[in-house]
Amino acid sequence: MQSRQDPERPTGRDAVRRSILRAARHHFAREGSRASLRDIADTAGVNPGLIHRHFGRKDQLVSQVIEHTLQSSKQHVADNAAGTMRSMFLDSTTQTDFVRMIAWMALESGPDGASPLAFAPDRTIAEVRRAPGTAAPGEPHPDPDLDARLMTALTVIYGWSVFSREMLSAFDVGEDRRAEFEHRIADLLAELTAPTPKATR
Repeated sequence: MQSRQDPERPTGRDAVRRSILRAARHHFAREGSRASLRDIADTAGVNPGLIHRHFGRKDQLVSQVIEHTLQSSKQHVADNAAGTMRSMFLDSTTQTDFVRMIAWMALESGPDGASPLAFAPDRTIAEVRRAPGTAAPGEPHPDPDLDARLMTALTVIYGWSVFSREMLSAFDVGEDRRAEFEHRIADLLAELTAPTPKATR
């Protein structure tokens, strides 16, 4: 019987941290907080002690995975909300681990618990809401109408990341047409979050 191939061991502090974060996101997305640090270390190709050295306890590792992923997602922030939402949706079609991880954490904390994102310092959506043209005329804060449309777009992104297979099946759409529908949905989200002209009084 062929033995399992050991993962390539990262070298250097930055490479070790990246490997641990990537492995942790993978396991948290599939097992929630039940994921063991030993399994994460095995996937990352590091000694379990390195997780404690670089990140501390498991809950601290969870926080670091969330912060690192949100920081990385800022690459999708465009000059306008429409472009950002389109980019975020298309990226989410191939990178579902983060949303699945957040879903696990939210379910584990229960309906009365704090959101897993409550204390995240770098939310991509905060960058979008601060973009030029997102505030209502004469108001320093984002337009409530745009906020509602952004919430709708994020709901689609989160839902599609977890339930896309079920949605395609419900509408008798085969996997061979997945990309076609994903690009249609991306266009619809861009249209939904595009700036709308304000009526003049």
